[in-house]
Amino acid sequence: MRHLTIAIAAVALGAPALAQDESASPLTAVYACAELTDDAARLACYDAAVGNIRSREEAGEVAVVDREQVARTQREAFGFRVPSLSSLIPNFSSGDEGGGDGDVDAIQAAVADYSYSGSGMLRVELANGQIWEQIDPERVRIYGRGPFEAEVRRASMGSYQLIIVGRTRAIRVRRVE
Repeated sequence: MRHLTIAIAAVALGAPALAQDESASPLTAVYACAELTDDAARLACYDAAVGNIRSREEAGEVAVVDREQVARTQREAFGFRVPSLSSLIPNFSSGDEGGGDGDVDAIQAAVADYSYSGSGMLRVELANGQIWEQIDPERVRIYGRGPFEAEVRRASMGSYQLIIVGRTRAIRVRRVE
């Protein structure tokens, strides 16, 4: 019984300390609990570790994000210079056959609206809320009636190209919203 009391005390005091370590995953303490062979000690360890994670989540220090949320965020951030989410989440992959890092290379969306600036540059608002402005010097016109579908893809040297599917050639653009 004395060993059980010492194990519970060590786990109860040690699990939160492991989780507080900046370099350790918040789940390190939970994983450490799995190594315990005594049922009561393991349960006490899990209770302490999960309690710590819960309090950190409630305080906004820890967030649980699933793969779909990460993929959606990457699509929404497409065109902005933000850190790759796969660099922030170890062992993350998009699940694609290529084993990629989850980065989005192109998006397709309906065109909600488009207009031309005073200098004739095209400005396209997509149905997903993204707004792209032409940076090519050559004027582009969209002919025909909508609805239109647009594709925006990564191009060379950090640039992007937009195509109004079936209506325009690829034009260089930058995301403004």
